[in-house]
This record gives sequence, structure tokens and C-alpha cells, in this order.
Amino acid sequence: MIFVSRPLKIILLLTGVGLGVGLEAAMTAPTGHGDIGRLVENILETYATVATVKYKGTGQIDTIITKDTNTGRSTLATEGRGAFDRPQESMYAATRMTAGGRRLAATDVYRVGEELFLYHAGLNRSPRWMRTTLTPQAIQEMRSRAPLVQERVLFTVSELEYLGEDLIDGISCIRFALTPARTRLWEWLANRAEVKRFIELGADPEKAMQGFSTVQWYAKDSLVLVRSKVRTRMLLNQESTGGRMDAGTTIDMTVASDTLFYDHNGAVDIIVPDEAKDAEFVEPSSH
Repeated sequence: MIFVSRPLKIILLLTGVGLGVGLEAAMTAPTGHGDIGRLVENILETYATVATVKYKGTGQIDTIITKDTNTGRSTLATEGRGAFDRPQESMYAATRMTAGGRRLAATDVYRVGEELFLYHAGLNRSPRWMRTTLTPQAIQEMRSRAPLVQERVLFTVSELEYLGEDLIDGISCIRFALTPARTRLWEWLANRAEVKRFIELGADPEKAMQGFSTVQWYAKDSLVLVRSKVRTRMLLNQESTGGRMDAGTTIDMTVASDTLFYDHNGAVDIIVPDEAKDAEFVEPSSH
């Protein structure tokens, strides 16, 4: 059910049979979209109509590590782009990571059905292609992390605040600030590779989470997602890890990303390079 309070905050609660909509008060939706409850329903329905999409984005990871009186800082910049074809069960993603203008790592991932091809190059590792076959569990995990899937999940478990209209790359968009329920936020973050080390260290979500904010832009006419910005701040110390870290040691990490989605339902050509097809085969994990 959707409850509305001032100033235009919408709390979405999923029921066991889907999303029911009810309004405690009449609110004005952006021009041409009727009431705000129906607008939210239409956005959720639109996600299901997007079969293919391309994306590109940038990000930054700021980390402060303190050990007693010593403090170290690092800033990593990321650039990514990719494409996703849901009906064909195929995708492509490229990520480049730099620090101070120096490239630290490059990763390319291709998925075509059950086949996965991975390229990685790092400072201390020679460039290498590998290929493998995905297990059913791995396929399901990749589906759950596909472009637009996580953005939709975040939209459905969040309190929404309508912020008005913007022009993004020449597209008239409506903008929402999202505040997800904390119990669902940790589950959502578990799908983001840059925060996995926090989870692996057994961080308590309530104590580790220091801040989270995200804004999403939807095309005013078609209601497809056009842009998503996410910022997360997390803190690891002895308290937030249940004593797993030494006293006096902290890891303070802020992760920010800004992603543009485009060519919704357009043609997507995902072509695996020849060198990837001839790469060493690695047996899939049984876990």
C-alpha cells in the first residue's frame, strides 16, 4: 500500500500478492500522469517492458583507514559501460579503475546464455581471458544483478520524495529521492561488489551504515529509468564488526556512482571477442 504524507513522501510496502495502491490524501502528480499513486504503479510496470538497455557511468570510492594514530587515505575512480539483452540472456560490462590518473585494473565481462567470458588486467597481473559455464545458481545471481533490476528493487522498498523535473541529456525527466527501509537496504547493498568486504567482515548493518542516499530520474513520457545516483557511507570498527576488528582500527568508506541508461529496447549487439572464445576454460564452481 502507498501512504502519502507531506511533502510528497511515498512509502511502498510490498504485499504477498503484489503492490496494492491506496492514498490517504489526494496528491498532484507531474502533469499528464494523473494521481501520484498511479504514476508509481506505471513506473513499476514500465520496468517489465524494457527488454534491452545500454548504460554508462562513473564512480568514486574514498577510503580512510585508521590504525591507532596513523591514518591512510585512498581515492579510486571508476568508469563503466555495458549493455543487457534480457530475452537473449546476454550482457556485456566493462569497468576501468584508476587512482591519480593511473589505471589500476580493467575488467570486461561477457555473458551469452550459460557461457561467461572474463577479461582482467591489473598492476601486478598480466592481462588474461578466461571462460566458464555458469551454474543455475550463478545464472540466477547474474539475473538479479542485471541493469535496471536492482534499481527497480530499490524503488519498490523505498520511501519516495518527488523532487520535480529535470532535463537529462535532452530528455524531460521526473526526479525522485529514495530512502529505502534499512532492513532491505543491507540486502540490496549485498549485490554491490564494492561493499562486499564489509559484509565478509561480519559488519552489523545498523552500526556500519553511516549514510545512504540515491536519486532516480525517469523519462516523463515513457517512464523508463534514465539516470541513477547512489552514495553510500559505511564504517567498520570493533563495535560494528562485533569485535572482529582490533580496537583503534577503523575503515571508513564512501562509495558514489552516477549511471545513465539509454537506448531502451534498442538494438544490442553483444559480440564476444575471438581471443575470449579461445581462452582457458575454468570449471564452474559447485557453490
